[in-house]
Amino acid sequence: MKNFLNDLLLPDGGSHALSVAMSARSGSGKTTLISRLITDAIKLEEFIETRFIYVSVKMEHYFGDKITPTSSLQKLVKNLSKNQLGIFYPNNPENYEEEVDQLIETVFELSEQNPDSNFCVVVDDCNILGGFDNRGNPSPSMKKAIIAGRSKRIKLIPVTH
Repeated sequence: MKNFLNDLLLPDGGSHALSVAMSARSGSGKTTLISRLITDAIKLEEFIETRFIYVSVKMEHYFGDKITPTSSLQKLVKNLSKNQLGIFYPNNPENYEEEVDQLIETVFELSEQNPDSNFCVVVDDCNILGGFDNRGNPSPSMKKAIIAGRSKRIKLIPVTH
């Protein structure tokens, strides 16, 4: 299980650090699975320097009551300075893409500021974002995270159905 978690979630810049996508039908347990995987990874020594950011446009998570979600990037960044996991809820359906793009750009800035940190960004139900429908083209920030994230120790995991 440890090797599986490392390959799936660890943004170490290595050959397995490429972005990963998760897809399954609605109601199949994707959110429950990814939540459990993140919870298990946080317990491993290899992930000590990894900060997980879980993005949910449905404003739901399964990480327990001790973690308070936020719609503020400033609060998220502050939270990540103390905790390994932050939960971000984009709050305006008309601007979901822009909010997620701002988050991605913020993660790239954090990566530059702290070269020892790794970031794993999970965007749950990303099919709501325009670039992930059947005709879509992901935003430039999403493409940047998918393509250039590995060299900055950033792993993007879009979860869709």
